[in-house]
Amino acid sequence: MCGSVEPPADVLGCMDFTANNFNADATVDDGSCTYDVVVDVLGCMDSTANNFNVDATVDDGSCTYDVVELTNALSLQGVMDFTVPSGGSDGKAIHLVATADIADLSMFGIGVANNGGGTDGMEYTLDSVSASSGDDILIVRSVDAMSAYFADCYSEFEIVLVGNSDISQNGDDAIELFEGETVIETFGDIDTDGTGQSWEYMDSWAYKVDGSWTYGGVNCTDGSTTSADSNCPYPLCGIAVAGCMDSSAFNYNPNATSDDGSCVPVVEGCTWEGADNYNPDANTNDGSCYTTYFGCTDSLALNFDSGANTEDGSCLYDNASLTNALSLQGVMDFTVPSGGSDGKAIHLVATADIADLSVFGIGVANNGGGTDGMEYTLDSVSASSGDDILIVRSVDAMSAYFADCYSEFEIVLVGNSDISQNGDDAIELFEQGIVIETFGELDVDGTGQPWEYMDSWAYKVDGSWTYGGVNCTDGTTNFSEASCLYPICGGVSVLGCMDDGSLEFDYDGDGLPAFNYNPNATEENGTCITVIYGCTLQGADNYNPSANTNDGSCTFEQVALSLQGIMDFTVPSGGSDGKAIHLVATADIADLSVYGIGVANNGGGTDGMEYTLDSVSAVAGDDILIARSVEAMQAYFADCFTEFEIVMVANSDISQNGDDAIELYSDSLVIETFGDIDTDGTGQPWEYMDSWAYKVGGEWTYGAVNCTDGTTTSAESDCPYPMCNYAPVGCDAPADWDVIVTGSNHTIVIPSSAIVSLADGNVLDHANVGVFYTNNDGNLACAGSAEITQGETVQISAMGDDTTTDEVDGLVAGEALVWLIADCYGNVFAANATYNAGPEVFTINGITEVSEITEAPSGPSEQELSFATGWSMFSTYMIPADLDLANLLSPIVDQVIIAKDYLGAAYLPEWNFNGIGNLTLGQGYQIKTTETTGITVTGDYAMPQDNPINLTVGWNMIGYLRTDAAPADAVLADINATGNLIIAKDYLGAAYLPEWNFNGIGDLNPGQAYQVKVNNADVLQYLSNDDSYRMSSTEVTENNVSHYSKVAPTDNNMTVVIEDAAWDVLPTEGAEIAAFDKDGNMVGSAIYSSPVTVVTVWGDDATTTSKDGMVVSESVSFKVWNTNEVSDFTVSKWIEGSSSYQVDGISVASTIETNNTITELNATERVLVKVINVLGQEVNLDDEPFKGTVLFNVYDDGSVERFID
Repeated sequence: MCGSVEPPADVLGCMDFTANNFNADATVDDGSCTYDVVVDVLGCMDSTANNFNVDATVDDGSCTYDVVELTNALSLQGVMDFTVPSGGSDGKAIHLVATADIADLSMFGIGVANNGGGTDGMEYTLDSVSASSGDDILIVRSVDAMSAYFADCYSEFEIVLVGNSDISQNGDDAIELFEGETVIETFGDIDTDGTGQSWEYMDSWAYKVDGSWTYGGVNCTDGSTTSADSNCPYPLCGIAVAGCMDSSAFNYNPNATSDDGSCVPVVEGCTWEGADNYNPDANTNDGSCYTTYFGCTDSLALNFDSGANTEDGSCLYDNASLTNALSLQGVMDFTVPSGGSDGKAIHLVATADIADLSVFGIGVANNGGGTDGMEYTLDSVSASSGDDILIVRSVDAMSAYFADCYSEFEIVLVGNSDISQNGDDAIELFEQGIVIETFGELDVDGTGQPWEYMDSWAYKVDGSWTYGGVNCTDGTTNFSEASCLYPICGGVSVLGCMDDGSLEFDYDGDGLPAFNYNPNATEENGTCITVIYGCTLQGADNYNPSANTNDGSCTFEQVALSLQGIMDFTVPSGGSDGKAIHLVATADIADLSVYGIGVANNGGGTDGMEYTLDSVSAVAGDDILIARSVEAMQAYFADCFTEFEIVMVANSDISQNGDDAIELYSDSLVIETFGDIDTDGTGQPWEYMDSWAYKVGGEWTYGAVNCTDGTTTSAESDCPYPMCNYAPVGCDAPADWDVIVTGSNHTIVIPSSAIVSLADGNVLDHANVGVFYTNNDGNLACAGSAEITQGETVQISAMGDDTTTDEVDGLVAGEALVWLIADCYGNVFAANATYNAGPEVFTINGITEVSEITEAPSGPSEQELSFATGWSMFSTYMIPADLDLANLLSPIVDQVIIAKDYLGAAYLPEWNFNGIGNLTLGQGYQIKTTETTGITVTGDYAMPQDNPINLTVGWNMIGYLRTDAAPADAVLADINATGNLIIAKDYLGAAYLPEWNFNGIGDLNPGQAYQVKVNNADVLQYLSNDDSYRMSSTEVTENNVSHYSKVAPTDNNMTVVIEDAAWDVLPTEGAEIAAFDKDGNMVGSAIYSSPVTVVTVWGDDATTTSKDGMVVSESVSFKVWNTNEVSDFTVSKWIEGSSSYQVDGISVASTIETNNTITELNATERVLVKVINVLGQEVNLDDEPFKGTVLFNVYDDGSVERFID
C-alpha cells in the first residue's frame, strides 16, 4: 500500500528482570527465562532444639525438644505496695508459698505487667536456693525497710530474697509467676490497669485466703510506721494490737486483739465551737448545732434573708423606705507596684448625709456568673453629703499610688477578699440588702465588653460611665504616670517632664518628646531626659548602656542566660513547694532583672513574661534557682543545694505542673523556650510531672514521670537531679554479678584517675564496673567486677574458662572484653573501655590498665542503605551532621538519575539542581539509579520513640526509624484503629489495605520508605527498640507470580482491588492476573488470592524516552491465566475508581465479565521430560517414597521447577 509503514517486528525474549537472561529489548515473553537453581538443605532450623542443623535452609518439622515437667510447687500468696517510712520503692514486695519441696528456686521467676500493658515476660529470677513445703518466701526491694515495717512478724518468712528494680508494682499492676518460661499463676489482669478495679492494692496489699484474694483497702498503709499500726495489718501476722475493743465506744479499734482499757464512751452533742450550743464535752456530733443569725425572716419583704433565723425588725416592704443616699462613683483594677489584689478598689459618693454606712454593702458578680448577693458590708461610720468614700484592699498601696490625690477621699475603708473585681466583673450596691445600683451586666463576663476596665478604671460623669482604657495603668508606679489619669485627680498639680517635642516645651531642641515625658504633668520639674535610641537588652551582643529607647536592633548570637532545668518535685511539704526553674549564666550579667520567665499553662499559648528576676548580678557559670519555697528546696536538695550560687523566691506564676512549657525572656523578647507553648505536655516526650527536665549538651533529658513521688530528698528518689553527684551510702554490685572463681585470670587495673561516665556526660564517682562473657545459656555472666570510688585505684581479676568442666564459666584466650556499668541505683548500662596499656582481649596472666569506661551509645552510629537498579524508596534513622541530600548522595552521584520527596520536589544531579534541600527526619524519598548501589549514613541515631512523624491529609512518604523490622499492620495499628488509614505501599507497589484486610507488604524494614494515605492529619508514633510489636494479625499475601513476569517499578502506580464476589468465573488457586496498556504492553501482574486480589498497575516513567507504563487517563485491560488457559476479562462496573489510570488511584472492581479463552501470543505448553533429585539423578515418584524431599521437574523447553514431594 502506498505510503504505508510496516509495524515494528516483535522481539522475543525473557521479560522477567529478575531472571538470569532478562532481555530489556524484548516486547514478547517467549518463556525462555532461566533462574539459578538453589539446592535446599532440609533439617531443623530452631536453634533452641536438640537437633538444630546450622546448615539447614528449609525447616522440615523434625525439631525435637526436652520435655520439661511443671511442678507448680510455688504459689503467689501476697502482693505488697506498702507506704513505709523510707518511701520510694522500699515498700514493694511479693509473697510466695512453697506447696512442695523445691531443690532450686531459680527455676521460678516473676513478671510485673505495668499499667495494663500486657506481659513483659519473666523479669526477675529467684535465687538458686532450696525451699521446703510450706515455706513463706518474701521478695523485697529493701530488707531493712521490710524488716522494720513487719517488726516481729518478719520472722514468719522462712526465706527472704532481694528483688531487682523489676519488682516495681504500683498497686495497679498485675503479677505473673513463671516456672521456666511458662506462666503458672497470675494475679490481676495483665491487660488492664488496676486503678479503680476490685483488685487494686495501691499503698496496701492483696493476700490469698483459701484460694481467694482478699485486700487491705486502697491507701490503708499511708502514714504508718509498721504493719501493726496501720489500718490493715498484713494477714500473715497474728499481730497483737492493744486498743479499745468495745464496739459501742467512741474510740473502738476494729484491729485490736487485746483491750487496753482506753475505751471512751460516746458523748453526743454539738461539736462545732462556733455554734451557740457548742458542747465541749461532746465527742460525737448529733446534728443539733445552731447559731443565731439576725435578719429579715419575712419572705414577703424586699430584703428577706433566707439565711436568717432570728427576726431583727429590719424588713422592708416598699422602696420608699430606702434613702438611696450612696452611689457608685468609680470601679478600679489598677496595676500597682505591689501587685496582686492591692490595686482593686470601689469609689462611692454620699448624695446625702448618712448616719451609719453599715446599712450599705457591695457585691461583685464574678465572670458573668450572676449575683452573689451582698458580700461586703461597709463600716459603721457616718458620712456627709458629697463625701468621696474609697473601699480598698490595701491602704498602703493605694495611698502610694494616688499620692497627693489620695487626700481627695474623705473616707477610706478596708475591704475584704470579696472586693475581687478583675476588670471584667459587674458591681452591685446594696442598701439594707436591696440592690439600689448596678455597674455592668451581672450575667455577662465583661471581657471585650464596652464596660471592661481591666488594669484600668470606670468612672461616672454626670450619670454616665467613662473608661480609662484596658491596661492603661500597666507599668506605672503612681496615677500621674498612667496614660489614664483617674478623673477625681484632675485638679491636683502633677510635677513632671513637660517636653512633648512641641516648640513651646522642646527643651533639648530635638523635636521629639523627652524619654520621660509625662502627658499628665501640670508643672515642669526639670527632669526631662533626651531620647537615645539603641539596643537596651543587657543580654544582647550589641547592648548600648547609654540607650534608653529600644530601636529593635538587638542581636543574640551569644545569649548570657539559659534555661538549664525545670522542676516539678514531689516534696514532703507538698503544694507548689517543689516547683522551680534552674538557669545558668553563660556570661557575666550586671543586672538579672532584665530577664524574666513565662509559664504557658496547659498548652494555652504564651502568657508573656510573668516573673522578673531580682536586680542582682551574676558571674558566667553561676547556677540560678528560682524556687517557690526556698526551705522546701534546701531540704530536698540537701548538700547539693550549695551548688546553686544564686537562689531567688518565685511568685505564684512559677506554676508549672509538669506539662507546661517555659519561656525565658530578655526584656520583652523570648530568647529560649522549653516544650511547646501551644501543646499540653501530658503524654508528650517532654513531660516532667513530679519529676524534672535537665539540659545536657544542649539536649533536654528527663527524670521520668512521677519519679520523685514518695521521696524526701532528691538523693533517695529514683531520679536524682543530674547536677547533684550524690554519693549513695552503699553501692553493691547487682545480685546476678556473682563470679565463678577458676584457675586462670587476667588482671585489669583501674587507676584513681580513670573516668567512668554515662552517655549524657555524667561522671560516676561511685559505681560498679564488670567484665563479662557469654555462658552456655547464651546469657552474659560476670567474669569479674570492682566497685569504683573516687580517688581509689582498684583492680578486676577477670576469670578464665575452666577447661576441666563442660560449662563455659569464664573468658577464653583472645575473647573480647565485654564491659557493663552498674550505678548505685540498680541501673545497668552497656559500656566501652579505653585502654592505657596491656592486651585488650582476654589473656591468661595478662595485665591491662584502663583509662576510661563510658556507656555505649544507645543506638547505631551508621546505617547502610541499598538502592536497587531503577526506582526504589529509602529513608534513614540516622541524623547526619550534614543534612543536605546532595551531599548525602555525593558518593554515588554518577549513578543517581533523580531523587524526589513526597511533594514532588526533586534532586537532579545532571543539572546540579537540588529542590529538596535538607533531609527531613522521619520522611521517605524516591530515588532512581542506573545500577544497584548504596551509601553509608553516619551520625546520631534518631530514637523512634522520641521522633513522632506528622502525617498530613492525603498522601505521605514515611521513613522507618526502628532498627528491627515489624509487621506493617501492627506498626500502623493506632492510625487504623480510628479508621484513618486508607492504604500503605512499598516501592514494589505491594499494598496494605486495612479495609479489605489485605496485607501484601508484610514487615516494614529499616532503610525503606513507604507511601501512606490517610483521611485526616495524624501522628505515627513508633515504639522504642526495647519494645516489641504484636504479631501480625493479617496473613501476608506474597506476589510470587511464575507465569507472568514482574514489571519493573517506576515512580508511580495505581492499585486495583478485586474481591471474589466481583468475578463471574472465579479463578482457580495459583491463577495469575496481568494488566496491559492500550499497546498490549504488560504494566502489572499479581497472583490470584482469595478473598481479595490486589494488582499494582505501573505508570509511565517520565525520566525515559520509551513508554514504561500507563499514562494518566489511559484505560487498562486485564487477562487471567489459569494453568494453560488465558482469558481476557472486563470490569464492567466499579465500586470505586475506574479502568482509567490515575497516579496513586485506588480502583475497586464490582462486576467482572470474563471473555472467551484466548491463545496467548508465543505461549506454548511445556512437556515434562523427567524428575530429578538434588544430585541430578532421575527418580520415579511411583516406585519410591520421597515425602519431604526436594525434587526438580525438567521440561522440554529447558526450564526447571523445584518442588517438595
